[in-house]
Amino acid sequence: MKKKKIIIPTIIIVIVLISSSIYYMTYSKPVPIYSTPTIGDIKELIEESGELSSKNINTYYSNMSQVAKKVYVEVGQQVTKGDPLVEYDTSIDLEIEKANKQLEALNSSYNEAIKGADFEQISNIKLNISTLETNLNFAKEQFEITKKLYEEKSISEVEYKEASKNISILENQLKEAKNNYNLLIKDVSPNIKSQYEAQIQELLVYIQMLNKNKEDSIINSNLNGVVTELNVTEGSMTTIGLPVVQVEDTHSLCVYLDLLTEEALKVKEGMTVRIYNDDINFSLDSLKATKIYPKALSKISDLGVNQKRIRIQIDVEENTLSLPLGTELDAEIVINEKLDALLIEDDLVYRKEGKEYVIVSKDGQPIETEVLTGIKQGDYVEILEGLTINDSLIVLESN
Repeated sequence: MKKKKIIIPTIIIVIVLISSSIYYMTYSKPVPIYSTPTIGDIKELIEESGELSSKNINTYYSNMSQVAKKVYVEVGQQVTKGDPLVEYDTSIDLEIEKANKQLEALNSSYNEAIKGADFEQISNIKLNISTLETNLNFAKEQFEITKKLYEEKSISEVEYKEASKNISILENQLKEAKNNYNLLIKDVSPNIKSQYEAQIQELLVYIQMLNKNKEDSIINSNLNGVVTELNVTEGSMTTIGLPVVQVEDTHSLCVYLDLLTEEALKVKEGMTVRIYNDDINFSLDSLKATKIYPKALSKISDLGVNQKRIRIQIDVEENTLSLPLGTELDAEIVINEKLDALLIEDDLVYRKEGKEYVIVSKDGQPIETEVLTGIKQGDYVEILEGLTINDSLIVLESN
């Protein structure tokens, strides 16, 4: 007779293993991992991207379709103030010559009609008066613009006073010219004077307009800089409303940041800023927030959302970097900074019912402890109340 195999011990072993597994999964507790606070420096930052720009940009437009007779520059070329950039094809020189011939004929007639009067001197004074009146009107318009910029703190008080002084100088020059004119014509018959003055004035205004048009036919640079945009070639027509040429001052640089309004309200002039670009291994520290623009503007985000943003200007010294205009740069604005602060990892803090807590180990037991946090930077947060440097914090993680 065969003996039966004894399988009870095997069954018992399986049962024990299964029971152990169930017990482990049911009653096993996470192994506590301990962390301690540290002392260090922490900063509250606002981060945004911007571009390296010039603070002084002159863009020249054409107010009509004109043929470019001569293009004096190319993109990337350095220019100085007063250099010609583009010249339009016009027939103004012929018109000016014709008008001067008419003025010469009128000169002869006037000298014949009014003996003893120096017509050439009268003509020069009339032309001077007309020019001064035009310059005075332009100076007054520029003063209003300067006044607005001064009130917005965009220019200095010296520039504001200089614009005001310029008006006074022109007013005095105009008054003196008119007095000289009145002395010169005091003996001329009023009827003859009126007849010829009407013709003289009309011709002088016409010549002045032609000379102004001639000036406008040549675009000259108003600043020292580099040509960054050129949208015309010799012989081509300009397009109304589109820029013909653009010059940027490379000696006056800044970075513009367009911050969300709620972030921009935290920024104050003089706050420390760092700009950098990790792709080109560039970093520049200890810059300052130079200007906060007074008006929020609408801007469409990359996701198509219409946002209100305020521009922040960060001035950059010319000699501190040699990057091309338009280079994208990241920026960190230091809103708040604390030295030798009590710091812990931010993920140790959890929130419950509007309060913040951490788990502190006391005598081997986990104790929920309320804390008050401050500045957060990266993975760390400042602890203002609730902990000391000697506390041991628990992070519950499973093996």
